[in-house]
Amino acid sequence: MRIVRYQLQNEAARYGWLLDDKIGEIEGDPFGAYRRTEAKTPLADVKLLAPSKPSKIVCVGRNYVEHAKEMGNEVPKIPLIFLKPPSSIINPGETILLPPQSKQVEHEGELVVVIGKSARNATAEDAKNTIFGYTVGNDVTARDLQRTDDQWTRAKGFDTFCPFGPWIDTDFDISDAVITCKSERRAAPDGFDARYGLQCADLDRLYFIGDDARAGRYRFHRHTLRRWQVGRRQ
Repeated sequence: MRIVRYQLQNEAARYGWLLDDKIGEIEGDPFGAYRRTEAKTPLADVKLLAPSKPSKIVCVGRNYVEHAKEMGNEVPKIPLIFLKPPSSIINPGETILLPPQSKQVEHEGELVVVIGKSARNATAEDAKNTIFGYTVGNDVTARDLQRTDDQWTRAKGFDTFCPFGPWIDTDFDISDAVITCKSERRAAPDGFDARYGLQCADLDRLYFIGDDARAGRYRFHRHTLRRWQVGRRQ
């Protein structure tokens, strides 16, 4: 099932479930007891919001071999954990703001694991049972500030630096899938060569891989986000 948060006109935000191009409201708590109503609201008539409201965003750094190598690092033997604040979340399609402190803001398309149950000191097997579903996100990073700071809060925690969604897929099979990060490909006003495309705020769907892909494969192209791609500076 695909879970969304959405807003219809000026009404309050609500949870729903997606069936093709229609949304049905979820009455109750999708992370607890709930009831699904008929999917009859056209997707085109609503504004999709970030699909959940997390208390924190826990991230694992340098867990991709190719990305670690590109940054001149090795994959840590012990997971490298950092947090992004909830204030950095924006809705699908909203604008990433480039902070004036940074000259090198980059994208990082990520698989996002949505936790649906509280757990503490859980085993690996127990942890699997806390997973509600999966979505995709963008770990926007001020790379130059990440290099100069001892910790990564500033580099990864600016407002608008955490787009994710637009839905949570509770049946997504991560063993045979790839996450694709897309952007508009258009000529920059200053003639910048955008042949590879650059990251926009909206990672708009989960892409299932074909026969030529392998689970865990990671392809990373570093690009600095430009004002014409993501909007104004703060």
